[in-house]
Amino acid sequence: MTGTVNVSGGCAPSGWSAGPNLPTVLVRAVGVWFPADSNFYSVGGRTSDLAGSDFQHVLQYNPTSNTWTQRGVTLPDNFMNNMACGVLAVSG
Repeated sequence: MTGTVNVSGGCAPSGWSAGPNLPTVLVRAVGVWFPADSNFYSVGGRTSDLAGSDFQHVLQYNPTSNTWTQRGVTLPDNFMNNMACGVLAVSG
């Protein structure tokens, strides 16, 4: 992610439209949709492609309000890039 995330919906012919810019420009961040609260999360990454610029926070995108919020958690160390995320849910 380099500052813009595309979200589905809106009036664009393709069904996709540009969402709001991230509050912090990130590279090497990972994103995951969390169906339990219908929000998208960006975890970690870097503020530049240089070692030592790791972003130790979680950003939450709320599609209803079309806004990003930095969550109040600080990730434990300065190795928060090139990750993978997923959500496991119990169905039924």
